[in-house]
Amino acid sequence: TPSDLALAGGERSAEQKREAEQQLATAVAHEQQKAIAAARRLPARHSNFAGSYTIKGLKAVNATKDVVVGRPINDVDKVAWLEDRKAKRRTPKNRRPFDGADRTHQSALNVRLRLKELCLRLLETAYNRLMRTAKGLISANNRRDLSMRNSDSHYLFLMRFAMEFRRLANTPLNQVSATVGVEAFHHVQTQLDSYLESARAEKTEAKRHGAKARYAIAAYKESLMTLQWMGQSGSAEDRTKADEITRHIFYVTEYRDLSASVLRKYQPAYLSKAFLRDLILATHVYLRLLEQSCKAGNIRIVQRKRRRAKPKRKQQKKAKEESETATVLTFDQLEPIWEEMSGGLSDLIQGHELPSLGQSPFDATLDVEDDAHKKFAMVRVQKALRENRPADAVAVYRAARDVWPDDDTFGARDIDPEDEFLELRDIHFADLQEVEKELEEATKKAHGESSAEQEQQNGGDIYDDEAEGGLFEEEGDWSDEEEAEEFVETETPFDFIEFVAKFARSDVLKWYTFLLKDWQLNSADLNKALVKMLHRVGFDLKMASRLYQASLFRVFENIAGRPELAELENVKEVHRFGKYLLRRFFADLATIGPKLIPELLFWKGPRESYEIDHGYGSYETRSTTSGKAMLWTEELDNELRTLHEEYVAMEEKPDGIDVADFLEHNLSQPRNRKQIVRQMKQLGLHSLGARPSKRFVVCDF
Repeated sequence: TPSDLALAGGERSAEQKREAEQQLATAVAHEQQKAIAAARRLPARHSNFAGSYTIKGLKAVNATKDVVVGRPINDVDKVAWLEDRKAKRRTPKNRRPFDGADRTHQSALNVRLRLKELCLRLLETAYNRLMRTAKGLISANNRRDLSMRNSDSHYLFLMRFAMEFRRLANTPLNQVSATVGVEAFHHVQTQLDSYLESARAEKTEAKRHGAKARYAIAAYKESLMTLQWMGQSGSAEDRTKADEITRHIFYVTEYRDLSASVLRKYQPAYLSKAFLRDLILATHVYLRLLEQSCKAGNIRIVQRKRRRAKPKRKQQKKAKEESETATVLTFDQLEPIWEEMSGGLSDLIQGHELPSLGQSPFDATLDVEDDAHKKFAMVRVQKALRENRPADAVAVYRAARDVWPDDDTFGARDIDPEDEFLELRDIHFADLQEVEKELEEATKKAHGESSAEQEQQNGGDIYDDEAEGGLFEEEGDWSDEEEAEEFVETETPFDFIEFVAKFARSDVLKWYTFLLKDWQLNSADLNKALVKMLHRVGFDLKMASRLYQASLFRVFENIAGRPELAELENVKEVHRFGKYLLRRFFADLATIGPKLIPELLFWKGPRESYEIDHGYGSYETRSTTSGKAMLWTEELDNELRTLHEEYVAMEEKPDGIDVADFLEHNLSQPRNRKQIVRQMKQLGLHSLGARPSKRFVVCDF
């Protein structure tokens, strides 16, 4: 490995000595456990307990009697027959998780010294020229020459190996300048995306593409490690270059969302555990660099992708006519809108519901003064209120307060909920026709006529929705291949806590628990990365209830049962976090009672986590002050399941009506198609090919 070569011939540091001592202690403890287990094991001769016997303390179905067992004893400490009675669920061989780690062997010292000398000469004389030439040849011939079908993997492997060797050997950074920079990050990111897409599309070649993806994620991780080294141990020139690179990879959406999106789509059938380990370490380093930049004040505004709505021509014409009359609404016309919206607005201001995420109070592309931006932000708030979008209105209003906190145009920082409610009411009824005209002219000047019309049609915000889900987005994202969606990049204020919330999902956290089960085999850095993410979710985001999971608690139980290993360097952090989380769990158990126990069997979403923290039933009743009904009550969920079973049981299904249409027309309460399909997925019901949006194709015969 690079570490074996880079550190060969030098005096061992205190950390290396401690690591060697830890490995020796682990091996000794393992042998001691094997010896104790062998001593406890009964001899192979015929057992005197071959007949029936009872287990004291383990009650049978009749609670007054002990369990009767008619099997011989193999281990006095285990009652394995209880588990052996059950039929074990077997995973098909082609879908079983596999490790995929490289097999390494530490060679003799003289061999390592020769290899180290070879690597140093390669870095000094040929590495940069070799990598630039190889990259050009791979890009030109990769699809035409079969002999180069694996050359991209070799390129990524050498990139990772050389950069890790240089970092550990502490040689000058210019020796690997060809693979350090924004272009290198872009190349690795595009290659990783390409491999993952190919693995999902080509099922028969999925493992081959997954192996290539492992090389890409390893190169990505080492690029981040090199970036961290540049900021901590590099020269002044290196730190300046590191700042430029970090600003770019933090600003661009694709780099920020890479880790979260890959974790959600991770498939152990063709992506190895080694891939997952490198991905989690890369995520840990990226979050640490991002957190440091946020604390230093270097990251304020980032790029975000938004989906632009494409209304049809008739809708565009109708929206244009409505926009021309929207500015002359009278008080009598505005009053009913306010009455309808005030209940939901009150919930948002009081904190019972959350505002929209990622709302920007200004458009950075408009070439206007700061005072004009303030007035335009006021127009955006008013349009959101008049279009009955209170969540967007509150989000824009508070974001504007953060951008312009000095003159209290958008309220003081410590404003009372009542005063904030009254100020939003004043904005709703204010006459801002002149400011709307100024905004339209500025938009025309910056983007042209079509963008100004689109701005008018969509109420000052031409973007419909975010490209990625936020804190309350649950399992997966829907993608519709038939719909040609257009994404537009905008700038928005960055919130680190909101970014970390993308990892507080069951389809992300389950892979952290999956890898934490190998706590004995994991390195100290990997266990630290796993625990740090769980700590961010559980305590930084105040979502400890999302970590109340039996599989995670079993890990803590196994560590507690091995006290001789609990204080080892690679286990100590896991043991400490486990005690902290379990203490929190038992405190909640004392408050909630036995109802909390079944929650350990399931991963929890926003609704379940909220009810654990605030009481069962609170999620459905938190909006009662506004008289607003909950979207999906327990009764409606049961009705949805019953209707779904009825549709599946139909022998002859109606022509042109899929399961979503059937549910939409038969539910007792009106719900649109997108809501129904999403709820089916959350409840684990098969959608039978139904999509969130349905389009009709007109054919000519």
